[in-house]
Amino acid sequence: MNRKSIAVLIFIALLMGCFFQYTRMGGFLHMGSLTNALQQREEAARPWADAESIPRDHYYILYDPDSVTSMYAAHNTEVMLKKQKKSFEAHVASEEIPPIQDKVQGIFLATTRPGQVKSLPVLKDYVSSGGTVILLQRIQPSDSSAVSGEWKEALGIARLGSLAWRNGLEMKTSFLPGEKGKIFASNEVFQAEGNDVFQTEGNDVTLSADSTVEISTPDGMPVIWTHPFGKGRFIVFNSNERLDKSNAGFLASLIAHAGEDSIYPVVGVKIFFLDDFPAPVPKIIVPKLQRETGLNMAEFYRQEWWPFMTALAKKYNLRYTAGMIESYNNDVDGDFPGPDTSVRETFIAQGRELLAIGGELGLHGYNHQPLTLEEISGTGYTPWPDETVMASSLRELYRYAKSLYPDYDFRVYIPPSNILSEEGQKAVTEALPDIRVFSSLYNVPKDSAQRMQDFSRKDGFYSIPRISAGFMPGELQGITVFSAIQEMGVFSHFVHPDEILYDESRDHSWKDMQGGLSSFVGEISARFPWLTPVTVSESIPYFDDYFDLDYRIIRNPHFVEIHAWNFKNEARFLLHTSHTLDHADGAEARPIDEGTWYIRMKNPEARLYWKENP
Repeated sequence: MNRKSIAVLIFIALLMGCFFQYTRMGGFLHMGSLTNALQQREEAARPWADAESIPRDHYYILYDPDSVTSMYAAHNTEVMLKKQKKSFEAHVASEEIPPIQDKVQGIFLATTRPGQVKSLPVLKDYVSSGGTVILLQRIQPSDSSAVSGEWKEALGIARLGSLAWRNGLEMKTSFLPGEKGKIFASNEVFQAEGNDVFQTEGNDVTLSADSTVEISTPDGMPVIWTHPFGKGRFIVFNSNERLDKSNAGFLASLIAHAGEDSIYPVVGVKIFFLDDFPAPVPKIIVPKLQRETGLNMAEFYRQEWWPFMTALAKKYNLRYTAGMIESYNNDVDGDFPGPDTSVRETFIAQGRELLAIGGELGLHGYNHQPLTLEEISGTGYTPWPDETVMASSLRELYRYAKSLYPDYDFRVYIPPSNILSEEGQKAVTEALPDIRVFSSLYNVPKDSAQRMQDFSRKDGFYSIPRISAGFMPGELQGITVFSAIQEMGVFSHFVHPDEILYDESRDHSWKDMQGGLSSFVGEISARFPWLTPVTVSESIPYFDDYFDLDYRIIRNPHFVEIHAWNFKNEARFLLHTSHTLDHADGAEARPIDEGTWYIRMKNPEARLYWKENP
């Protein structure tokens, strides 16, 4: 046998040895597992159904065309359903409605006179079979035709009384997830002290024994209740339409309770702004500060306010977005001097310490004069002569900010006093090339000069407003905060370093204010731990996914199936269900309250499987 043949035999023997060793060690078993994993991945990439052919969750809205409040309630419902990417059709309440099929997830009655709804027998049959009908307005008791005995029975009303204005709210159940046990308790003393008060007008009612009060006023008037009827339920919102946005979350949750296994998208972020920071802090003596802390203003910022804010961020996982202001002068004439060189190191230190704890630097203004051409009565601000001078002041701000932080891009603009004219916004976009976000206010008082924004995106710019403000937010602000979290999963708050000097703080010490903000932020963190802490720029991908997302739902006795697309990072939802979730395939599911789950999807399809009854 020649050497070549011997070499071949040796190679074959080695190969056979490796084969038997690999088999003994379960190598082919592992290869099979790898093949199965690849196959599963390919199957997961294929949709379980043609997603766009799946119908959206569909709703009916019944309204009274002769009633302004009914039209307003119907409009608000349509807007909310569009935000949640759901479909609907509106019908006049006094006319026969089209046949109700399985496709209808819920029916909304936008009327104070349910007795005028012509299709009551049809609605009762629908609810008896498992459907949900929701009355969106309190009943008008002065009209004898507003509600019949048959309607009262269906709605769970044993006695219908007159209309009454009440203060405050008490969350009796988990109807609004995360809010059970929360009380917004207004009283005469609270109101007399000038605090903002949440008032609602509703019917003084006595309910049937089988009705469940979900939300009431602290003195016991039911605001939202559920009445079982056959296999389904009627839900009543015993309140009035509001011109502000504090009711938005209630409407979102009412929609979520229509039908079974209801899902809607949320952003899921927690944002916190610091206005007027960094800033040229004067070393002035303020009697109130001097008495309480023994510090001047600059020392207070450095030794009290900033250490408290950094500790708050660490304890409650906050990521600040700050708005830098260059000067507190009142110049609007085109001559914009820079700050004294003595404050330069203060600016740099404040900014670096903010960035070191994960914060973001934004811009607030050259000075605190709002960018408007009109005089605003009662503010003491000086109007600007024209848009060109506004832009000049902003270019000086940009120059100075870049001299402090040369490699930093400033993407967020916060209007001074939350006032910004159209001319002012044009000046910002012209003079500040990196700005992509405008952050004013989500809710403003009637006839206010402040700019009110919705969370939105247009032409490459974002509106990311602030929902609440201050170290000790009032009751109306608190309700609006909770409402916005229910509506879209967003918390957005701001404070100023010098709020201890504000008139509304005159009766509160620095210790009071620290306790107030700690309590407020701590409660938000405890009740809504699923919100992701982000700076404003970090929130943009989450808002993009929220704006762009589309999805469909398939319901099955054993699971619910979600198909989602048009998102780059993560699709986020709140799921309301009476089922108990066993496990999720293709998504992360986190319980956040009784019957409510926070769903996060990185894949286009997910199934949420229910626990089977033994």
